[in-house]
Amino acid sequence: MFSDLEDCQHIEKVLNTNNRTTVLETYRQAIKISLLINSSNTFKLVKDNSKFSNDKLQSLKINALKCSNCKLNNFNNNLICLQCPNIGCQINNHHYNHYKLSQHLFAIDSSNGLIFCFKCNNYINNSSLNDIRLSILDIGHQKNLNEFSNSRINGNDDSDNEFNIDEEFENPTNLSINGLKGFINFGSTCFISSILQTFIHNPIIKYDFFNNDDHYFNCDESTCITCSIDKIFTDFYTVDNNESFGMTNLLINSWYKNKSLTGFEEQDAHEFWQFLLNQFHKDFQRVQGPELSNGDKNRSNSIYGNCNCIKHKYFHGELESSIKCSNCGNVTKKIDPNFDLSLELTNLPSNSTIYDCLNLFTSNEILDNYNCPNCLKNSKPIKSLKINQLSPILSIQLKRFKHTLSNFVKNDLLIKNPLYLDLSSYLSTPNNIKNSFYELFALIVHTGSVNTGHYIVIIKIKNQWVKFDDSIVTLVPQKEIESINAYLLFYIIHDLKT
Repeated sequence: MFSDLEDCQHIEKVLNTNNRTTVLETYRQAIKISLLINSSNTFKLVKDNSKFSNDKLQSLKINALKCSNCKLNNFNNNLICLQCPNIGCQINNHHYNHYKLSQHLFAIDSSNGLIFCFKCNNYINNSSLNDIRLSILDIGHQKNLNEFSNSRINGNDDSDNEFNIDEEFENPTNLSINGLKGFINFGSTCFISSILQTFIHNPIIKYDFFNNDDHYFNCDESTCITCSIDKIFTDFYTVDNNESFGMTNLLINSWYKNKSLTGFEEQDAHEFWQFLLNQFHKDFQRVQGPELSNGDKNRSNSIYGNCNCIKHKYFHGELESSIKCSNCGNVTKKIDPNFDLSLELTNLPSNSTIYDCLNLFTSNEILDNYNCPNCLKNSKPIKSLKINQLSPILSIQLKRFKHTLSNFVKNDLLIKNPLYLDLSSYLSTPNNIKNSFYELFALIVHTGSVNTGHYIVIIKIKNQWVKFDDSIVTLVPQKEIESINAYLLFYIIHDLKT
């Protein structure tokens, strides 16, 4: 997988200067910390041969890899600046903010030791740096790691503060650490596995599951969907293998909750996504009770709505429809909750973009048979639709499937997917929403015909686009993403504070 990474002219330029030795040594020290693996071993201090527990060492590692801004460890997925002591998290975009302020081009991924170049906007390959990483990682077995420098932990380069590791121990695979597992297809269950991957690798949802055990410890229902997905998270991110996962527990519980899902026939991925969101809400209400499931009434940030379940916290938005009378000018407005945008493709030319779909979605419509409540006249008023409230995660469905009088047809019109989406032009009150900028996170693609199709999902993980085709996991070049003919798209609201 790493062999697919391309060389970078920017890092080559730096390594050809007098700073080469400093850069290589900084990289060596950083990955000794980031690639330190959990084990049952006891370590010894070099200076006095005293014992040093693995738990204490791991605690130092966690503290050393916290974001310099928000102190979030982010499952050891933060980026370490190669040119200064800064550490930036990805979930709050502090790694990118540091680059914009300092123009430090290179960062080290604390989970795998790879170098990220902000100018290339990608992970990069370099033989000198890769040799250092492999010498410490040693591909599968960590042998003869004779020293661990804690210069970043203690803020100095004192060589007396080093550790010896007495025993060799196995290194968990990078695929397991990053949750790069596929799902076993039990017979046309690709519509389920593709949706599940968008939840499992969504950093916001993942953070919620791993930092909120309240539901898991208080739920007593054996068929709980939320608990089933919680168990999938645990297997994906804690088990030391990358074997494909058999989702039998979730499958059986889903059949029990929704009889229409029973069997092994292909079904609609969007409908399963809606099913999961509804179950998250029902499970939350069942465990928390109606008096707690309404959330904090005093909370000023209305973007999360009133319920603290995953559905409402992260997917709830609002649409505002307005009807303007062409006779008296009276405007009637209505606000409706919304959890995704379902966009029409009718009458759009090929190579249109999501923006063209949004323009069609919010275009004015002349109504017939409408009596104005103000002047009581039917003046063929104009109806318009805008977004009144944005959600942290934006889900978009392109209406590719449609019933006709005689059959069910699929529209394969090519729609281009912008990697970043600015929704400011589609807001009812733009000035009241601080951030309307989104970053593409995942695409679900339906291939084949209506009756014999197949679902795959492509997800951005650590700035690499990864395709999950049931149990098969492969890389996809970023240049191909915009032209992929998606059915469902998921965007995450982007932090613009630079």
